[in-house]
Amino acid sequence: MARLVGGKVSPVPGKVAAYPPMQRLRRIISRTDAWSAEGNAMKEPCDLILSQGAVLPIAPPRTLIFPGSVAVRGGSIVGVGASSEIDRRFSAQRVLDCGGQVILPGLVNVHAQAGMNLIRAYAVDKPFHRVSSIAKRYVEVIDSWSTFVAAQLTCIEFVRGGITTFADVFHYADATAEAVARVGIRATVAPLVGDDLAQIQNDLSAIGQYAKCGISSAIGVSIRGRDLCGSLEGVVAFARAAGVPIHFTDFDHSQRQAYGDPFAQLVGGGFAPHGDVLANPASLDVEDLNRLRATGLGVAHIPSNAQMGEQAAVAGGCIRQRVPVGLGTGSAARGGDLPLNCHPLAIRASAVFVTP
Repeated sequence: MARLVGGKVSPVPGKVAAYPPMQRLRRIISRTDAWSAEGNAMKEPCDLILSQGAVLPIAPPRTLIFPGSVAVRGGSIVGVGASSEIDRRFSAQRVLDCGGQVILPGLVNVHAQAGMNLIRAYAVDKPFHRVSSIAKRYVEVIDSWSTFVAAQLTCIEFVRGGITTFADVFHYADATAEAVARVGIRATVAPLVGDDLAQIQNDLSAIGQYAKCGISSAIGVSIRGRDLCGSLEGVVAFARAAGVPIHFTDFDHSQRQAYGDPFAQLVGGGFAPHGDVLANPASLDVEDLNRLRATGLGVAHIPSNAQMGEQAAVAGGCIRQRVPVGLGTGSAARGGDLPLNCHPLAIRASAVFVTP
């Protein structure tokens, strides 16, 4: 109850004070603002919260957080977890409701040949011997401009599929680097080289101009049809002196009859220290896997190569033997099915399982 005293509302002694409705509403709003300000002061500031999505984190593996949120500050992820947890911890300038859509880190394609994309329509439904013939002729006539166009198309497709970083091994590496820079993703670009050290130096210098764009360099070496001990010493020494990794590709057990054991030469000859990658191995036995684990050489597995009769169990063997392994698409000329950049869900599903 209240009474009017001197034009003001005064509570009656012993009674609960009553205020006019507007005065009571102001008091409620004032207290609410104080509580809100106190709560926000206790939260970490961030720029953006991606909220109410299905979050697929890197660790722990095989994890789905739903509803989940990701907090971003200064271009870096500062929080990943359940939406209720992120809301308690962070105060954001902007909150984006993802409506249950998938939120996942940018995927890494560990072996690609972006410059081959222009012949993909010819390669998806033809037998391997025919694809190989087409690819060989394509490499003979391709130039820097067509490589740039193909690589730019590949980069755009990668972004649509959630791939934001890839390792590329192909000719005209400077054209690929230019395409990557224009699309705005990241890559390690390795010119596919022979034994011409001067040309290797020129290629690396050209790629180095794009370092500020998130592009690094490597050296691509095909080991198919080569006596490694007789032809790689100069290239390996150059790579070590330049401080760049080597992306070995085209390992094939059939070489053992002609050149001895190329894999033993590769690992035992000191050609493969930590940081190098063996891409597209046709098959790996237990002895090979043990050598890989001992040296730290990583494996780039191309799942579509199972269409060519190669062992689809390569990734599984690497995981069991604790060998670093990642997934790649290879080139458009490999496999009897569409490459992974056309099936982003396939690489997303597989990527959860490939970390040893």
